[in-house]
Amino acid sequence: MSPAPVPRFLHSAVLVEGLMLVFGGNTHNDIAYSYGAKCYSADFLAYDIICNSWHTLHQPPNLYLDVARYGHTASLHESKMYIIGGFNGKMLGSVLRYHPGE
Repeated sequence: MSPAPVPRFLHSAVLVEGLMLVFGGNTHNDIAYSYGAKCYSADFLAYDIICNSWHTLHQPPNLYLDVARYGHTASLHESKMYIIGGFNGKMLGSVLRYHPGE
């Protein structure tokens, strides 16, 4: 079993083909020192349900840079993950699409 990622909240997740895809969130735990934790994250993680293991996914090369966010929502449609809205210091109205294997 691989170690779990840094705890987070206000992230999004969808289930697709035995994987739980997790995007973004807030990894800062509101203590006096953040030790480098990010208020809004662009982390893209996958949890393999069958193997009970976590994996960090690389961001697709054509994804623009300001994708870090928390407080967004995600939906699965035709095996594609859609990430909608969120906050990264300002309210976001963008929609990101991730298609595993693309």
